[in-house]
Amino acid sequence: MLKRVTNFLISLKFGIILFLLIAVYSIIGTIVPQGLAPDHYPHLYRTFGRIMLILQFDNIYNSIIFRTIVAIFIVNLAGCTLNFLPGQLKRMKNTYTPKPKENSENLYEGDLELELLIDELKKKRFKIIGEGVGFYAVKDRIGCLGSTVTHIGIIVIVLGGFIGNLFAIEGSVSLLPGQEMNFPDHNFSIVVDDFYIEFREDNSIEQYISEVSIYEEGVKVKEEKIWVNNPLLHNGLNLYQSYYGWLNKIKITDEDGNLLCDSLIGDGQEHVYEAGDLMVFLYGFFPDFSMDSMGNPITRSQKIINPRYAVVLHEDGQYAGSYIVEPGEEMPYNNLKIQFLEPTLYTGMTYRQDHGYYFVLAGCLLVFIGLILSFYLYPKYIYITRDSVIPITKQNSWGFTYKLKNLLSEVKYKRGEEV
Repeated sequence: MLKRVTNFLISLKFGIILFLLIAVYSIIGTIVPQGLAPDHYPHLYRTFGRIMLILQFDNIYNSIIFRTIVAIFIVNLAGCTLNFLPGQLKRMKNTYTPKPKENSENLYEGDLELELLIDELKKKRFKIIGEGVGFYAVKDRIGCLGSTVTHIGIIVIVLGGFIGNLFAIEGSVSLLPGQEMNFPDHNFSIVVDDFYIEFREDNSIEQYISEVSIYEEGVKVKEEKIWVNNPLLHNGLNLYQSYYGWLNKIKITDEDGNLLCDSLIGDGQEHVYEAGDLMVFLYGFFPDFSMDSMGNPITRSQKIINPRYAVVLHEDGQYAGSYIVEPGEEMPYNNLKIQFLEPTLYTGMTYRQDHGYYFVLAGCLLVFIGLILSFYLYPKYIYITRDSVIPITKQNSWGFTYKLKNLLSEVKYKRGEEV
């Protein structure tokens, strides 16, 4: 019974089932937003939302179920590999000589000089095995290990992803030009020198770029530019250009011009002026303001062409008014004057140290080598007797036969020249 269970756990059929489960979980992880507040999912997905939380679909790649499936998949693939390895090693020995099939094509022709053929085969890196009535010319037996190397590569890739998922250091940071972020565990800090957006002719975004300076122990060591698909790697930590946004100064004064509030606020944020229980909600900053067909504010681009603020006021929890105003335009409310001004772009970067990165890189290299072994350096045998030359291979037999025919033609041609 135990042997049957073990055989099933390392079987190809079970491996395919596990692979499909991993694929399904990956699809779910792509479709379902990850890492949101727990109360978001029942609200968005109703009854199924509670089931999603139980199954940890809100953080699927860190869920116990997903990690268990991946761990079992690694064991299955390792078991499959070890199960096939003895047979592959056996086929690499000189004692392994596959028999020709009954319907195998015999390429021998009566005037063929076998000694000359053997010399040509040796020049083509074929090894001659056996002697007497029949012998073999063998090449690329290392290709027997192609599937094993590929499987090991896949195991290393999955293991690298597993390790990276468990031990990765990651987070995000939003910075204005001039602000600094310190990474004490990696002994450096960055200062954003500048952040800007590059536009195409139609004002659509081509790229957004952060210019940063890197400091170690208070000394600037280098300057770098970070943009999408061009991350910064320093002391083992990767920084990626991920997002951007606008921060705006909110200024509140009384009727005498005394400054009561001067702070920064972003889109979708609110500022509460406690003295009057006034809540100022910045619905959004629109650099190139327009209105859609439903009368909602939109921006045609991120270039400051026709800037406007959409603002909503509440007092004591009650709606008090809404405004569309230009930067610096005053919104009078009771004895207060409210202004939004100085829209400033901020950069959003994510940082990550992935301990599984080099595992994944090594795994990809192994998979590449395994595929080369399997599809280009596959084992090739030629069974040779006094009256037969028979090609034997399990892969691309037509191509191998064609090349052998050409070689035999060359041998006949050389024999004719010698005569």
